[in-house]
Amino acid sequence: MSRKSERKLLSLLTVFLLVCFTVFGVAPAPEVKAAPGLLAYDSFEYSTGTLHGKNGGSGWSGAWVNQNEDTSIPGYNVNSSSPLSYSTLQTAGNYAIGGDSYQTAGRGLDLSSGGPFGSYLYNGLIGAPGKVLWMSVLMRKDANNDQEVHVALHPSHIVTWENPALVSIGYFGSYSHSGGTRYWTLKLGSSYYRTNVPVTIGETALLVLKIEFGSTNTVSLYVNPSSLGGSAPSSASATATTTTSLAFRSLSYYGGNGTNQSSIDEIRFGDSYGSVTPAGGGGGTPPGSGTGLRGEYYDNMDLTGLKLTRTDATVDFDWGYNSPDSSIGVDTFSVRWTGKVEPRYSETYTFYTNTDDGVRLWVNNQLIIDKWIDQPAT
Repeated sequence: MSRKSERKLLSLLTVFLLVCFTVFGVAPAPEVKAAPGLLAYDSFEYSTGTLHGKNGGSGWSGAWVNQNEDTSIPGYNVNSSSPLSYSTLQTAGNYAIGGDSYQTAGRGLDLSSGGPFGSYLYNGLIGAPGKVLWMSVLMRKDANNDQEVHVALHPSHIVTWENPALVSIGYFGSYSHSGGTRYWTLKLGSSYYRTNVPVTIGETALLVLKIEFGSTNTVSLYVNPSSLGGSAPSSASATATTTTSLAFRSLSYYGGNGTNQSSIDEIRFGDSYGSVTPAGGGGGTPPGSGTGLRGEYYDNMDLTGLKLTRTDATVDFDWGYNSPDSSIGVDTFSVRWTGKVEPRYSETYTFYTNTDDGVRLWVNNQLIIDKWIDQPAT
């Protein structure tokens, strides 16, 4: 395949940074780099559609895997129509929805010795004695029924079904009920520990998990904490202990027995409470002032023969064996995008590309990616 595209972006941080991309194929939006103390992060800021195969964020070993590689829509998908938010927690916008026919979606974490979890590794898994690990996730039960929704940690590789789960947080049907009310719950092994925070249908909850690894492991769940960043609340919503190993390598999401039952967003692993509860989002993504990037579409591979000019709200395309427009030939086109990228927060950002075939990227008029070659998605 011979698809070439060129992008020139202006990144608005504290000062203007001139950025140029040359890409042919698919190119994701800029992504926030891991903040201090943050070990793994998934904002689900992917193109909408199936969750299977989505691969972004940081601290992960690979892409999301839907059980049976199911790409059904609806099913385990990425959506944008009803974003999750909690107080001033930083969020990115898109989110994941589930479930699908009693199936699960899962993703492995980076267990390399030099990776973000290096100091947490014990016999090749995350769970070194004496270490404390934090995790947070936004969760929402969307359907008014007793179908379960939860996120779980596993010792197995890429998860395609829920067993065995070491630690799970969420809603577990009748196990989470008391007096006819549904409550957010911690599950440790086969034991359930209800909090006193009720599940409200259609309302986002922030679940924060703390694991203290040792000969006796202590697990604490904080639901809808009153403060974000800094120190954790003085008391947890539920706490339990176990002498069973809790060393794990992957995370799974069970969204319900049917479709459109629940939603999750903003999965974070960190070494402190503050690293997994970053404040500053104003309850959602700070509004941007732009409308997109100017795309110039050419009917040749060398950026000649201009056929179409338009504004693209995002640059995230997979044309497959097609072309961007009926006026442009298949497999012999090139695209140049120019414009500005406005960051959501005052943090360090990384621009990256995933393209098939060639790509070039300039930042501040400096060429930092030069892969103008035939190549598979890279």
